[in-house]
Amino acid sequence: MALKKWTLLFVGLLISSSLMAQQFEGVIKAEYYQGKTDSRSDITWYLAPGKIALNMVMSSQNGNYTATFIARQGSNELDVLSQTPDGKKLHHAIPASDISSPEHFPSYGSFEAQLQDETKNQAGYRTTKVVGESDESKTIAWVAKDIDFPFYQYADYFKSDYNIALLADIQMNGFPLQSVTTNNRGLIIESIEVEDVTERNLDPSVFKVPADYKTVEKSNIGVMGQ
Repeated sequence: MALKKWTLLFVGLLISSSLMAQQFEGVIKAEYYQGKTDSRSDITWYLAPGKIALNMVMSSQNGNYTATFIARQGSNELDVLSQTPDGKKLHHAIPASDISSPEHFPSYGSFEAQLQDETKNQAGYRTTKVVGESDESKTIAWVAKDIDFPFYQYADYFKSDYNIALLADIQMNGFPLQSVTTNNRGLIIESIEVEDVTERNLDPSVFKVPADYKTVEKSNIGVMGQ
């Protein structure tokens, strides 16, 4: 009986490892448009089993401003890295419980998403239409299920991301390759268009805080819309 239990445990571990190995790992590059400021930014997502990073490059009159957000499952913290046009490199670790969503962002439970029958090809992938609505907004996203990654599981770290909220409502693996979010007057809040998807093994350093970043208090960072 003991041998049988150990055999079952071993088989279970093999299955778990196999499922983890099948999870997407790679880089996704996109253009992000924010309607409120009528501005566009280049964003890059780095996805690997158990961790995720978002890099944003924003242009200003003084030069480019870079922000990177790193989340690891089980850490309960979001590492925020910022590099200012004058070369300052700052880091702050924000507890997930301290991260808040914007005033008009749909609260948990108020965002209803539905998987549609429509499909189309986007960035070399077959995508499925998903529509999410709340009293304040509507998001239409085209999701690639073949990018098998639990994007929605990072909702606690990215509480102002409409696409993650959309997928979290239906607990759906996959990655949105195109999406548009509008308010209840039909004006664009934001849109995202993926330009390139590269599946490859990532260097672990992508998800670590570089040694040349200075750790500071949250009030001194000036990222995440605060």
